[in-house]
Amino acid sequence: MRLKQYINEEYLTRVKGIELFKNPSIRELKNIDYIRFSADNKNKTIYAWDADETIHNTMWDNSKEISKNRNWDNCSCKIVLHGVAEKKGSKLIMISSDEFEWRYDAEEIEADETYETFKWMNNKIKIDKYFKEFL
Repeated sequence: MRLKQYINEEYLTRVKGIELFKNPSIRELKNIDYIRFSADNKNKTIYAWDADETIHNTMWDNSKEISKNRNWDNCSCKIVLHGVAEKKGSKLIMISSDEFEWRYDAEEIEADETYETFKWMNNKIKIDKYFKEFL
């Protein structure tokens, strides 16, 4: 048996000197307190980096992995969800998503639908508490 088939996390690359992780474990993020993430619902993949290093657009513009799903329709919080998570003990807790909140306030999306679409993320980033505020 190959260990790789059981592990879905990996250090992906450096983008403009910033470490980019794919489905990171909490151990990989040991020196990072806050992460920015892009969650790809199509591939059930989370891309993450140190929130203090750069914003989502910089990573989207410079990472082939993240940018392959970049188009306006994918920004609807149905295919891709962007946000920020805080490390609390051994967990990552979602604390914000400007894109989701903007689209929710504009009545373009429903919180329950977005939560149901992305609840698979809970195995890496806990999203329940964040979305509970909107449900």
